[in-house]
Amino acid sequence: MKTKEIKIGTELPSLARVAYQRALDEVEFKPDSSHRDDYAIKVGYSGALLSGYILCGYINDFMVKFFGEKWFTGGEISLSFINKGVRQKDRITIKGTVKDVFREPQGERVTIDFWMEKDDGTKVVVGQAAGSF
Repeated sequence: MKTKEIKIGTELPSLARVAYQRALDEVEFKPDSSHRDDYAIKVGYSGALLSGYILCGYINDFMVKFFGEKWFTGGEISLSFINKGVRQKDRITIKGTVKDVFREPQGERVTIDFWMEKDDGTKVVVGQAAGSF
């Protein structure tokens, strides 16, 4: 996206993935781990949950797609995991909109609101991020 096209309210190109964590198929987790079906169901989830770091990896891809390489040297992020999490092979989509654009001597600093949702529209991650162009 060209910086002249970035305005408050602009929708960012979404990023869709089928969620997958190899370790859920290959590793035996501790009995009280939310990454085990039996324990996750016992504590109120519909099954084993993907790790937060996997979900953050998908979000990172979304940020790099929007901010480019500058994301790695000046990006900021704050996020919350909400609702019932993400399970193996759930289809997820990351979306976002521009919240603020700040003109700086070295370029523009953009703040976005973003979220990750499952196919049924349930939001599982919400947050805000900022980066420069």
